[in-house]
Order: sequence, then C-alpha cells, then structure tokens
Amino acid sequence: PLFAYASLDTKPSSKVIDESGSLTNSSINYIEKSLSKLKEISGGEVYFVSIRSLPYEKTPQEYAKDLFQKWNLGEKDVVVVLANKIAKAGIYFGTEVKTLNETS
Repeated sequence: PLFAYASLDTKPSSKVIDESGSLTNSSINYIEKSLSKLKEISGGEVYFVSIRSLPYEKTPQEYAKDLFQKWNLGEKDVVVVLANKIAKAGIYFGTEVKTLNETS
C-alpha cells in the first residue's frame, strides 16, 4: 500500500490516496483529472481515500470526518473515503459545499 493509517494523520500532498493498493494507475489518473476539474468549478479540494479497512469501530462517514478535521480542511473541501473490505463509502464536506439538490 501507498500509505498506512499513520501517514493519514497529516494532510497529504496527493488528492488520491490509495492505502488499499486496489486502484490501477489509470484509475488514479482518471480520479485525479476529475478532482482537478471539480476544483476549477468549486474552488475547493476533494480528497479521495481508498483504504483496505477502517480503524476500529469507525464508519466510513466518521472516518471521513476525522480526516477532514485532522487535515484542517476548508469550508469548500471534501473528503471521500472508500473502505474496500466492507465495500462501503463515506463523505464529509465543509459548510460551503453545495449538495446536488441545492439550486442556488
């Protein structure tokens, strides 16, 4: 794996973190390009974190929130966590991120 839990304690330089080792290089490149386009549109950063399993008794949503807070992300930023072992995902975002159902 590229990263372990300990390395997720500090904000990564890459926007795609594949701790699970399950993403192909082409998948990583595609995700990075997509996240770059999102940044141009929204002004915020999106971090995609693929991990093998979650820390003890954490949901993907809770872990995404933990990372958001540890990394001191801004109100336009987003963290997406994919927990491969349990095939679940979580997302956490700042207060200035508009959800898909918002029109303004």
